[in-house]
Amino acid sequence: MPKRVRIALGAVWLLTLVVVAQLALATRDPGYVGTQDSAGPTIVAFTLPAIGFAIWNLRQRVVGVLTIVVATVVSSCCAWTVLFDTHSTAAIGIPAPGIYAIVIVAAGIVLEGGVRRATSKRPASGAR
Repeated sequence: MPKRVRIALGAVWLLTLVVVAQLALATRDPGYVGTQDSAGPTIVAFTLPAIGFAIWNLRQRVVGVLTIVVATVVSSCCAWTVLFDTHSTAAIGIPAPGIYAIVIVAAGIVLEGGVRRATSKRPASGAR
């Protein structure tokens, strides 16, 4: 996958997360929320390493796009849930979108390595 495509996918992921965080902050009822307004930018900041890790390491088109789309959806849904959490312990969930995203990206990298090994044109181990 070309580098500019990876960068574009990372930018879409970042933009999606920023929009979700802003919408969640704008539409929640401040009287029933357990997180501060600074939680949105903090969630985005905690997800930046996962975005960079994906851009840097994912090379195959299908696995890369699938991994980034899944990580985008999971981190955005998790961010929305954290920002609407009404419990007093809601702030504990702030790093969760970034953690889930990095685990998904790591799984995508492992999957990509398996696909690369399975499709390589090496002779069988017993062949000469």
